[in-house]
Amino acid sequence: MRWLQAFAAITGLVFITSVAYGQQTISGKVVDSGSGQPLSFVNIVVAGDEQRGTITGLEGRFDLTIKPGDDQLRLSRVGYQTKVVPIGALKEKPAIAMTEQQLGLSAVVIKPEANPAIPVIRKAIERRKQNDPWRSKGFTLESYNK
Repeated sequence: MRWLQAFAAITGLVFITSVAYGQQTISGKVVDSGSGQPLSFVNIVVAGDEQRGTITGLEGRFDLTIKPGDDQLRLSRVGYQTKVVPIGALKEKPAIAMTEQQLGLSAVVIKPEANPAIPVIRKAIERRKQNDPWRSKGFTLESYNK
């Protein structure tokens, strides 16, 4: 019986080691290049595999598990230029600076137009006598009051 427990423990250890083998967790911080303030909610994905990624927390920090062969991360956030960072550079300098991007939006012109419901309402008002249920022969009501 003891040999069965020992076998199960060794098998579990081998399985856990094989799953975790080669994976590594990297950490870093994303900041604004101008002010040095931390950037929250930056989208970080492994370049070439958009299914694996994370976002930065309120303090701009992130942790991401990478596999062998992963060599770049792609960072993006609204209002900032998308940045591709080599994973090896994070080992030397864990802070990544992102540069603001000016968004030029064209002007929106709103022209006054008639509400499409107005013609329908006008027709309903014109035909109110025709559509009055009390005048219809198909509509009857019998009531009894004591």
